[in-house]
Amino acid sequence: MSLRIAREQIENIRYQTHQPVLVAAMNRLDPHRFRGLGPARTEVFVRHGWETAQGLGLLYLNDAGYVLFLMTFLGSHFLGDFRYADLARILQEPDPEEAPGFDTRIRRARDAFIALGERMIGEKAAIYLADLGRFSAWFAKTTRLDTEEMLEALPRCHGGMEVRLTEPQKWMILAEAQASAYALGLDQDEGDAVALALRWWLGFRFEEDPLFPWVRDVTGRESDAGARTRALRDYALRRMSAVMRG
Repeated sequence: MSLRIAREQIENIRYQTHQPVLVAAMNRLDPHRFRGLGPARTEVFVRHGWETAQGLGLLYLNDAGYVLFLMTFLGSHFLGDFRYADLARILQEPDPEEAPGFDTRIRRARDAFIALGERMIGEKAAIYLADLGRFSAWFAKTTRLDTEEMLEALPRCHGGMEVRLTEPQKWMILAEAQASAYALGLDQDEGDAVALALRWWLGFRFEEDPLFPWVRDVTGRESDAGARTRALRDYALRRMSAVMRG
């Protein structure tokens, strides 16, 4: 009589074997962030990254680690973010010119991310923090938010960097933000604008991102759409201030 183990069990054994290594890697990468996230939520994030990597056919431990690394900068659902379409394409589509068994996706993704980081993040996140500071100042002093004004303000916060959205991209990111606002139970005016800001800074499907559980925590404490919107806006401002203080 032979013992047969279901594929799901094998995959779970693989994950459980590698999970401590990946969790430790995240804690080394950003100790403050993952200490704040807590062990249970860090493990949720690590499993999400692992499953994303497996779905891409990136089966090695280091491959999964690099996918998690990208998520810490671009959001846990960055593969669906049109801003990172080139990076997503590299990870999703192996080079047809590659020899069988010779997968260069991670190396090519690393090159693409380094170029993106030089433009949008900077050494010690200097570019990112300056951009976030400009947006935070505008966000704090604007008393009544609307989506049209938000769509104009977000690209401007990048200073001298030319960040332009095409009309189709504007419609796309607005529709994505409205879907997030609806999922969170925000109001249809200011709530859509707040969701648009968070969609820009936190990434695609931010409300489902295991890196940002505070979004659901904050909105879940309020009973009506207006209160949820105000609470989320106020908390987001405090989070931005904390990020800029380091």
